[in-house]
Amino acid sequence: MFWERGEAIRIDDQVHEISNFANVDHFNCKQALCMIWQVQISPEAFTDLNSETWVSWKKETIKSLKEFEKMYVKHEKVTNKELGGYIALSFIPLTDMWEANWNYFNILKLINDGENIPDFRFKAIEDKFIEKMTRLCTLLTNYGEEEKRVRQPWDIRQMLWVLKTDDWQNIKPFHFYLQALNDNLNKVVEELIQMRKAGVLRARYSMPLNETMRDLIFAMVESDKIVQWLMGDKQRQDQFRFLYEVCKVIFETCLKDTMIDDTKNQTVLEQIIPPLCSFMTMKNILRI
Repeated sequence: MFWERGEAIRIDDQVHEISNFANVDHFNCKQALCMIWQVQISPEAFTDLNSETWVSWKKETIKSLKEFEKMYVKHEKVTNKELGGYIALSFIPLTDMWEANWNYFNILKLINDGENIPDFRFKAIEDKFIEKMTRLCTLLTNYGEEEKRVRQPWDIRQMLWVLKTDDWQNIKPFHFYLQALNDNLNKVVEELIQMRKAGVLRARYSMPLNETMRDLIFAMVESDKIVQWLMGDKQRQDQFRFLYEVCKVIFETCLKDTMIDDTKNQTVLEQIIPPLCSFMTMKNILRI
């Protein structure tokens, strides 16, 4: 791995000071490796090889590789521990997320299989999942390419609360939006499981560079924004169900085609739905 030479290196929200010794040693290793490529094993060097230059080229190449090997062994024993330590620290948000996600996945599986899980145990594992996912989302919000960052607002605890809405699978307006959110959450969980299985050597130490994970979390947050706007609390859920029933009345009449045509439904939206809402509200009041 080649580091840019400097007094410090930033990895997401972490800033690490690089010692002068590490800078010099790293630069020397990088320069020695590049020189081998440029001089001994470049395409031009192979083009110029012939029966008279082969022996001398071979000796010089072996000599350069042995010198680099000695230099790299020293680098691996001393300098790499310093730079590798910084990489290990930058991986902590991701590895912590892997473990929290794995525990969350397993306890949900036990619950779905009918196992009796104490509430306090589920809450502890869920809280840890929320904590680590919040940390990961914060990094994906603040770092990386501007257009690919996860955009606020997001609230992982609130997202999981909405997904616990009673019987949402059988409530049509809820199912349409919550199923999409639930699917996106499951995709994130599955991706984190696969990343954990592959290990840190297959991951990137800067969180936004893990592109598949980043894009899945982005999709999850975007679908959650719609859900929160429509049914983020009990009052909104009641209002959403009521408005759905109002629109359903119109949908089941001859105005259906006009209602679903965005070029023709202005009259339905402005002159039919508002008074129908008032009428159905009065009917509900009479039932109380």
